[in-house]
Amino acid sequence: MVQDWIDKKTKSETKKTLRDTSRVFPVKRIATTIDIGAWKGKLYSQVSDKGKRNWWIRGFDQFLAMFEISANCSLVDFLILLHDKKLLEEVLHLQILDSKMAWTEKMMSVLKRVVTWGKTKDGIDTDAQFSKKMGLLITEYIEPRMDARAKSKHEFNAVKDEEDLYFVLNMAPASEMKQQVEEMYKDLQTCAWAQQNEHEGLWKKMATVAMVGILYIGQVNSRPGLWAYLRKSILQQMKNRNRDYWIATEGHKQLGARGAHGAYMAPGSIKAAEVYQAMTGREDDESDDFWLYKNMDFGRLLKTACAVYLTGYAKMSPTAMRMFWENIHYHSDGKRSEAIQEQTRALNNALDHTDKVTDSNYRKGKAAKVARDLKAITIAFFSGAPFQVSSFKFQVSSFKFRVSSFKF
Repeated sequence: MVQDWIDKKTKSETKKTLRDTSRVFPVKRIATTIDIGAWKGKLYSQVSDKGKRNWWIRGFDQFLAMFEISANCSLVDFLILLHDKKLLEEVLHLQILDSKMAWTEKMMSVLKRVVTWGKTKDGIDTDAQFSKKMGLLITEYIEPRMDARAKSKHEFNAVKDEEDLYFVLNMAPASEMKQQVEEMYKDLQTCAWAQQNEHEGLWKKMATVAMVGILYIGQVNSRPGLWAYLRKSILQQMKNRNRDYWIATEGHKQLGARGAHGAYMAPGSIKAAEVYQAMTGREDDESDDFWLYKNMDFGRLLKTACAVYLTGYAKMSPTAMRMFWENIHYHSDGKRSEAIQEQTRALNNALDHTDKVTDSNYRKGKAAKVARDLKAITIAFFSGAPFQVSSFKFQVSSFKFRVSSFKF
């Protein structure tokens, strides 16, 4: 069996918050000598989604990797050893499967599925004694550890909820955000000028960081998936129709539940987008692609923008920014939100509509309404008109200065 693993991360480092990613199970998966074909066959008949099947199979591979297994050991033999040799009891005493570790939930869920398969005699010739042993593994070891993990998770999330609030509210004040978005626009202009005049530099990367920062810090915004599908032609359509938003369906996670999304763009965001789209460096600059990169990592780019322009404040991801806007509203003006909900309920009642019927059949132009809401919240937060660029006038000399002193 694997030697006891020592967690070398500090208490603060082990906390999974909006700032961090999930930790990786520390035992490397290896090709197991155990034939798990019968169990996989049952799994395939019960789980149709390929991704979910792979999740169960990888999880069991990880659990098996914690043991040194002889070449002639069958899956049934292994399950019996977990009981007879008290191997499961022993491994549960290791820190690696402590109830505080997030992966313990996965390991126990997978093991319970495998043991349940053995207990119910699916695909193998078992007897009552074997089934009883499998039942004891579940009731005496697996389920108690799953319960302990669930309790630990609830405790952790309760604390994490308050810590995440502190994190998301540790954002720059509106005045600082607005000022730094103007700096982003100036730097974007600088990048475009420097690239056009063939100065050496990472202008493509710098401009993209600034553009993402403008879209997420200079205005209220939503999920990043749909912004990956912004096109040059969309900006032209907005201009032709004199709109400050575009209707997003591609990449919109909630399309089925909420309909199209109205992707609002503040005046400064539109002007910045015009500057950005004129830059070169795409795989095909004659294409309709807006972004200079094919695969956009909005999380990394936004965190970079926060690190560069909002030093000393939280490094926000798009998810963290959505939480920021939500909590700014919730903690400062919750009564307004309650009044809106009450007004909606009263209207639906008067019209003899349920909320679901209203959403699906009577409310039209949902994207336009989303865009208006985004605009209204942006204006309210910044105490007036959102980010503007009409007053920005640059000379070539100022561009040259910024090229030499670029803050990236």
